[in-house]
Amino acid sequence: MVGRAKSMAAKAAYSKQEHDYLMAHAVKAYKAELEKPYRGRHGLRTICKDFEQLYYEEMGVCIPLSFATLGQLADGGNTHAKSNEHRRWLTLIEEEVIATFSIEIGAHGFGLSHHRLKEHVDHIAHA
Repeated sequence: MVGRAKSMAAKAAYSKQEHDYLMAHAVKAYKAELEKPYRGRHGLRTICKDFEQLYYEEMGVCIPLSFATLGQLADGGNTHAKSNEHRRWLTLIEEEVIATFSIEIGAHGFGLSHHRLKEHVDHIAHA
């Protein structure tokens, strides 16, 4: 929204997305390094530092990457978001349905109280 500062939660969510995006590219780069002969390849720490530096030069923001996390992800591990997906109350598709429903109701001029919206969300979640 123009003229409004982002909330702390929105900033944190964006930062986490950027971190995950950067880490995914670092994993790809590390796996490519493993294909090279042992003598000429870069290690986990070097790749993390290189990606941190590249991102800083491009965006002006420092996002630290953990070489231990990079190693775990390269070995087939999951991110926190991926491992916690089954704990979500709503799936991403259900969240999209609820958001679309709320926007359509508002566009038609119908006010929807918090209680009525919760009833609709509960109905979708139980279905």
